[in-house]
Amino acid sequence: MSGATVTTPQLARVYEDRYPHLRPVRVVRQGFDADLFARVAAGRRTGPGPLNLVYTGTLYSGFREPTPVFEALRLARSRGLDVVLTVAGRMDESVIDLQMVADAHPGAEFHRGELEVSPDGRMLAWSYDVVGDERYGLRFRDLRTGADLPGVIEATFPSGWWSADSTTYLYLRTDPVIRPHQVWAHTLGTDPSADVLVFTEPDERFEVSVDVTRSGAWLVITAVNEPGPTDSSFICSADRSNMADSSDCSSS
Repeated sequence: MSGATVTTPQLARVYEDRYPHLRPVRVVRQGFDADLFARVAAGRRTGPGPLNLVYTGTLYSGFREPTPVFEALRLARSRGLDVVLTVAGRMDESVIDLQMVADAHPGAEFHRGELEVSPDGRMLAWSYDVVGDERYGLRFRDLRTGADLPGVIEATFPSGWWSADSTTYLYLRTDPVIRPHQVWAHTLGTDPSADVLVFTEPDERFEVSVDVTRSGAWLVITAVNEPGPTDSSFICSADRSNMADSSDCSSS
């Protein structure tokens, strides 16, 4: 392989550090190349032969199920598109033995929570509940050593997202009735007591979720009223220096 295309500058630096022979490493933000799209939209071929898709990440056992990708490929071929998928990354890598974790708590009601690998592939955010009260302890595992970082963030909801630079994890906290109502930001290597409260939804009719744009520049916080159709979204800067200022968020 003579080069690579990635979606963020942070990931480009990771590739340049890991694979010094891989040049050039090109950044296409948001996965969208306006020039390539214009050529395809105009009906001009961008090169001879089939469309070659190369997956260079890792397929992890137990989550990040690849079946939808293969189903999309099958559907594309059934419609006459000449598409070839090559998997050049690692397959079926086990990052954590949850059965071993469960066995360490005999007689407990074990529930798996969050399992989210950081964008640079070096860290795993993971959580579990052994009490049955739906309040999960959140940990961070260094995938290079297999060891968890010190400290546990207690009473979290099993949902969250990494920042694009893999230094900060956004997680949810629940109120006394187990309603996810707050978004917090934890920076790796810091004490959980220093975590930043990003957003609070005071209306008990709404539950909160969080996502991060692919560029990593913005947080998308959504408050949903179930089972009603009402929901609100807030776009906030992912700059940690601004995270504690909710006025930095704009509604949409």
